[in-house]
Amino acid sequence: MSLAAALLLAAAQGAPESVWLKTPTAEEFEAAYPKPLRKFAYAGRAELECAVGPEGRLSGCQVVAEEPAGKGFGDAAMKLSRAFQARPPASGQGVVRVPITFRLAHDTQPPPLQVASARYAGLTAQLDCRYDNFVLDNCFVLDVSRETAGLRDTALAAAAKAQFRQTRYLTGRMLLTLQFVEPNGRPEGLIAPPATGETPRRGRASSPPVKAARDAAEPRLKGLTVTAGPKSAEPPPAYDPAAPAASYYPLRASYDDVGGDVLLRCRLTQAGAEGCEVIDESPKGHGFGKHAIYIAEKNVKVRANSAPVAEGATVLQPVSFRIPANR
Repeated sequence: MSLAAALLLAAAQGAPESVWLKTPTAEEFEAAYPKPLRKFAYAGRAELECAVGPEGRLSGCQVVAEEPAGKGFGDAAMKLSRAFQARPPASGQGVVRVPITFRLAHDTQPPPLQVASARYAGLTAQLDCRYDNFVLDNCFVLDVSRETAGLRDTALAAAAKAQFRQTRYLTGRMLLTLQFVEPNGRPEGLIAPPATGETPRRGRASSPPVKAARDAAEPRLKGLTVTAGPKSAEPPPAYDPAAPAASYYPLRASYDDVGGDVLLRCRLTQAGAEGCEVIDESPKGHGFGKHAIYIAEKNVKVRANSAPVAEGATVLQPVSFRIPANR
């Protein structure tokens, strides 16, 4: 994703838009965007509180809000503060709040995802989310069909539970529309989408605890190990069955030097593993579980350690993700 071609400027205004005589250019936004986050498609917001002098220049700015925190968007907003010029206040000085949003253009837009909700039925919400190896994060609500208490938070919570099959890239931005519908006897929450097209899928149900799985009679296959590549390596533009497994280490975990372990339960066929589900994942929140499923089902033909396993049998498949010591 080219930042220069994809960068969108959000309204930066601390008062009515007419107060601004000068705002940052696209080039200034691009220069201020936190460089380490471009590759990983992060978007963010920051709000400044600044003094406005007699000439309309901003000074004494402070970051009063930043989302996500600690990613560098506050510092980026501070750099941009020098590029603003406001209409000089009548009193010769004043204070203004300047909210700035840093966004990358979305590279995919799946069909609307339905959410069962008696409270919000008939409403819609549009979100801008980052996707990374099937899971969504870094979401922002762009618009709702009607401002209703709790709707934005409910939309963000629903998006956090959505999972998507491979899109154009492994990591990018997604424009996601949520449609809230009557439950009609269904549990409130995400509704499974159609099985065709580039559509989201619901999370897999949780399996019994790991101890129960270890005590089961299911054969355990030889563990798979995925080693992270160099941090500087660019992710493949799309799924490539011939690419080495290291190309599919969760990018966020690789960037943070985090390793993990996953135990899957899969159905074994002549083609490999199918219908895998996560029994245990440690640590959680880095995408290891979903990535392990992707590798087992799409990129690895599993084989039993010793005796052949009958087609259709259920097996346990360990998958380890490791950061090399010399990276």
